[in-house]
Amino acid sequence: MNVRPTSWTHPQVEVRPSPIGGQGVFALAQLRAGETVFIWGGQRATPEEYRAGVITSRSCSAIEENVYLGKRPSLGDLPDDFVNHSCEPNLWLVDAATVVARRDIQAGEELTLDYATFYDIDDWIVTEACACGSRICRQRVTGADWHLPELQTRYQGHFTPLLAARIARLEVGS
Repeated sequence: MNVRPTSWTHPQVEVRPSPIGGQGVFALAQLRAGETVFIWGGQRATPEEYRAGVITSRSCSAIEENVYLGKRPSLGDLPDDFVNHSCEPNLWLVDAATVVARRDIQAGEELTLDYATFYDIDDWIVTEACACGSRICRQRVTGADWHLPELQTRYQGHFTPLLAARIARLEVGS
């Protein structure tokens, strides 16, 4: 996979305080289903480099076995660092780095992703309870959520290729 040196962000989004938690990213204008909102960039890092802080945890995505895509801390905060989790997100992935609108998104709406679609560290747990407010909220978000059959079905075709391959191996083994 080719990696962009830095992320691209749709010009009609901004960072501001979020009711979900801390800062979030919000649409300034309507975004249509399928419209590209972010293209993640940065650099490749091994799990050891990730743990050593070579890339920031807020921008980290599992793109290949033992390879993460993330941003160097020296770049400072970028809008894609502030995309909050939702158990019923309005964004999802179409490949390892391209984030698109899952449905039409109205101006003023917070942009969210389900972290299960790109995060693979099974023992990682968000310390705070999920505050997404979704009717299907899982209450707890972990790096092992991609194992959940209902999420595998819900997001089929919208996991990073790494997680999609792992899910396919699980399906073949069952």
